[in-house]
Amino acid sequence: MYNIGQKFLEGAKRKLLGVKAFPSMARAQQIFENIVKTAPFSKWAPLAQFYAGQALEKQGQPEQAIAAYEEVISRYPTDPTAADAQYQIGYVYLVESRTAQDKGAATKAQEAFEDFLARYPTSEKAAQAQDNLKTLQTRENSNAVKIAKFYDKKKNYKAAVIYYNEVIKEQPGRRMRRRRKRESRR
Repeated sequence: MYNIGQKFLEGAKRKLLGVKAFPSMARAQQIFENIVKTAPFSKWAPLAQFYAGQALEKQGQPEQAIAAYEEVISRYPTDPTAADAQYQIGYVYLVESRTAQDKGAATKAQEAFEDFLARYPTSEKAAQAQDNLKTLQTRENSNAVKIAKFYDKKKNYKAAVIYYNEVIKEQPGRRMRRRRKRESRR
Protein backbone atom coordinates (compact mmCIF):
# COMPACT_ATOMS: atom_id res chain seq x y z
CA MET A 1 0.00 0.00 0.00
CA TYR A 2 2.80 2.37 0.92
CA ASN A 3 4.51 1.92 -2.47
CA ILE A 4 1.24 2.55 -4.31
CA GLY A 5 0.73 5.75 -2.31
CA GLN A 6 4.27 6.80 -3.20
CA LYS A 7 3.54 6.29 -6.91
CA PHE A 8 0.47 8.51 -6.71
CA LEU A 9 2.39 11.14 -4.74
CA GLU A 10 5.14 11.12 -7.35
CA GLY A 11 2.56 11.82 -10.05
CA ALA A 12 1.80 8.40 -11.45
CA LYS A 13 -1.22 8.53 -13.70
CA ARG A 14 -4.41 6.99 -12.40
CA LYS A 15 -6.24 4.61 -14.71
CA LEU A 16 -9.87 5.40 -15.35
CA LEU A 17 -11.71 2.76 -17.41
CA GLY A 18 -8.36 1.43 -18.59
CA VAL A 19 -7.17 4.87 -19.78
CA LYS A 20 -4.46 6.76 -17.94
CA ALA A 21 -5.93 9.94 -16.46
CA PHE A 22 -4.55 12.70 -14.24
CA PRO A 23 -2.37 11.99 -11.20
CA SER A 24 -4.43 11.71 -8.06
CA MET A 25 -3.07 13.41 -4.96
CA ALA A 26 -6.40 12.74 -3.26
CA ARG A 27 -5.88 9.03 -3.84
CA ALA A 28 -2.35 9.22 -2.42
CA GLN A 29 -3.72 11.01 0.63
CA GLN A 30 -6.38 8.31 1.13
CA ILE A 31 -3.82 5.53 0.88
CA PHE A 32 -1.47 7.13 3.40
CA GLU A 33 -4.30 7.90 5.81
CA ASN A 34 -5.46 4.26 5.57
CA ILE A 35 -1.97 3.07 6.46
CA VAL A 36 -1.97 5.28 9.56
CA LYS A 37 -5.48 4.08 10.53
CA THR A 38 -4.86 0.39 10.03
CA ALA A 39 -1.28 0.22 11.31
CA PRO A 40 -0.64 3.29 13.50
CA PHE A 41 2.38 1.71 15.20
CA SER A 42 4.04 0.23 12.13
CA LYS A 43 7.38 1.45 10.82
CA TRP A 44 5.52 2.99 7.86
CA ALA A 45 3.01 5.01 9.88
CA PRO A 46 5.17 8.13 10.53
CA LEU A 47 6.15 8.35 6.86
CA ALA A 48 2.58 7.69 5.76
CA GLN A 49 1.31 10.52 7.98
CA PHE A 50 4.01 12.83 6.61
CA TYR A 51 3.19 11.94 3.01
CA ALA A 52 -0.52 12.49 3.66
CA GLY A 53 0.52 16.04 4.55
CA GLN A 54 2.53 16.30 1.35
CA ALA A 55 -0.47 15.15 -0.70
CA LEU A 56 -2.65 17.76 1.01
CA GLU A 57 -0.02 20.40 0.34
CA LYS A 58 0.07 19.49 -3.35
CA GLN A 59 -3.73 19.73 -3.44
CA GLY A 60 -3.52 23.34 -2.25
CA GLN A 61 -4.83 22.66 1.26
CA PRO A 62 -2.18 24.23 3.50
CA GLU A 63 -4.20 24.22 6.75
CA GLN A 64 -4.93 20.50 6.46
CA ALA A 65 -1.32 19.79 5.45
CA ILE A 66 -0.06 21.60 8.55
CA ALA A 67 -2.48 19.59 10.69
CA ALA A 68 -1.12 16.37 9.15
CA TYR A 69 2.47 17.43 9.87
CA GLU A 70 1.56 18.38 13.44
CA GLU A 71 0.08 14.90 13.80
CA VAL A 72 3.47 13.40 12.88
CA ILE A 73 5.14 15.46 15.61
CA SER A 74 2.56 14.62 18.27
CA ARG A 75 2.19 10.89 17.46
CA TYR A 76 5.80 10.09 16.55
CA PRO A 77 8.01 12.66 18.30
CA THR A 78 11.10 10.44 18.37
CA ASP A 79 10.88 9.32 14.75
CA PRO A 80 13.25 11.09 12.33
CA THR A 81 10.21 12.03 10.24
CA ALA A 82 9.15 14.44 13.02
CA ALA A 83 12.06 16.74 12.13
CA ASP A 84 10.96 16.82 8.49
CA ALA A 85 7.38 17.52 9.57
CA GLN A 86 8.45 20.45 11.76
CA TYR A 87 10.48 21.92 8.91
CA GLN A 88 7.60 21.42 6.49
CA ILE A 89 5.22 23.33 8.77
CA GLY A 90 7.53 26.32 8.54
CA TYR A 91 7.84 25.89 4.79
CA VAL A 92 4.06 25.78 4.25
CA TYR A 93 3.67 28.99 6.28
CA LEU A 94 6.56 30.54 4.33
CA VAL A 95 4.81 29.82 1.04
CA GLU A 96 1.57 31.18 2.49
CA SER A 97 3.33 34.35 3.66
CA ARG A 98 4.29 35.15 0.07
CA THR A 99 0.65 35.50 -0.93
CA ALA A 100 -0.96 36.55 2.36
CA GLN A 101 -1.64 40.21 3.03
CA ASP A 102 -1.29 39.99 6.81
CA LYS A 103 1.85 39.16 8.76
CA GLY A 104 0.25 36.14 10.45
CA ALA A 105 1.63 33.52 8.08
CA ALA A 106 5.12 35.05 8.19
CA THR A 107 5.04 35.11 11.98
CA LYS A 108 3.93 31.47 12.10
CA ALA A 109 6.64 30.50 9.60
CA GLN A 110 9.23 32.22 11.75
CA GLU A 111 7.98 30.47 14.89
CA ALA A 112 7.95 27.08 13.14
CA PHE A 113 11.51 27.47 11.84
CA GLU A 114 12.70 28.64 15.27
CA ASP A 115 11.03 25.58 16.84
CA PHE A 116 12.71 23.40 14.22
CA LEU A 117 16.14 24.84 14.98
CA ALA A 118 15.59 24.49 18.73
CA ARG A 119 14.48 20.85 18.48
CA TYR A 120 16.70 19.66 15.64
CA PRO A 121 19.83 21.85 15.54
CA THR A 122 21.92 19.14 13.88
CA SER A 123 19.43 18.38 11.11
CA GLU A 124 20.64 18.58 7.53
CA LYS A 125 17.87 21.14 6.96
CA ALA A 126 19.07 23.48 9.73
CA ALA A 127 21.01 25.71 7.34
CA GLN A 128 17.99 26.05 5.05
CA ALA A 129 15.78 26.89 8.04
CA GLN A 130 18.22 29.65 9.03
CA ASP A 131 18.19 30.99 5.47
CA ASN A 132 14.40 30.98 5.51
CA LEU A 133 14.41 32.93 8.77
CA LYS A 134 16.73 35.52 7.23
CA THR A 135 14.47 35.80 4.20
CA LEU A 136 11.44 36.35 6.41
CA GLN A 137 13.24 39.03 8.45
CA THR A 138 14.49 40.83 5.34
CA ARG A 139 11.02 40.82 3.80
CA GLU A 140 9.47 42.13 7.01
CA ASN A 141 11.99 44.98 7.21
CA SER A 142 11.54 45.78 3.54
CA ASN A 143 7.78 46.08 4.02
CA ALA A 144 8.24 48.32 7.05
CA VAL A 145 10.54 50.62 5.05
CA LYS A 146 7.98 50.82 2.22
CA ILE A 147 5.24 51.73 4.65
CA ALA A 148 7.46 54.32 6.35
CA LYS A 149 8.29 55.93 3.00
CA PHE A 150 4.60 56.03 2.11
CA TYR A 151 3.80 57.90 5.31
CA ASP A 152 6.81 60.13 4.73
CA LYS A 153 5.45 61.17 1.31
CA LYS A 154 2.03 61.84 2.83
CA LYS A 155 3.76 64.05 5.42
CA ASN A 156 2.43 61.86 8.22
CA TYR A 157 5.75 61.93 10.04
CA LYS A 158 4.53 60.39 13.28
CA ALA A 159 3.41 57.23 11.47
CA ALA A 160 6.62 57.17 9.39
CA VAL A 161 8.76 57.34 12.53
CA ILE A 162 6.92 54.35 14.00
CA TYR A 163 7.82 52.19 10.99
CA TYR A 164 11.38 53.50 10.72
CA ASN A 165 11.85 52.69 14.40
CA GLU A 166 10.54 49.18 13.77
CA VAL A 167 13.28 48.65 11.16
CA ILE A 168 15.93 50.10 13.48
CA LYS A 169 14.73 47.89 16.33
CA GLU A 170 14.92 44.75 14.16
CA GLN A 171 18.33 45.54 12.64
CA PRO A 172 20.26 47.87 14.94
CA GLY A 173 23.59 49.06 13.62
CA ARG A 174 22.94 47.91 10.06
CA ARG A 175 23.76 51.28 8.52
CA MET A 176 26.88 51.53 10.66
CA ARG A 177 28.14 48.17 9.37
CA ARG A 178 27.66 49.32 5.78
CA ARG A 179 29.55 52.55 6.50
CA ARG A 180 32.41 50.61 8.09
CA LYS A 181 32.59 48.28 5.09
CA ARG A 182 32.78 51.23 2.68
CA GLU A 183 35.45 52.93 4.75
CA SER A 184 37.55 49.74 4.99
CA ARG A 185 37.49 49.38 1.18
CA ARG A 186 39.06 52.82 0.69
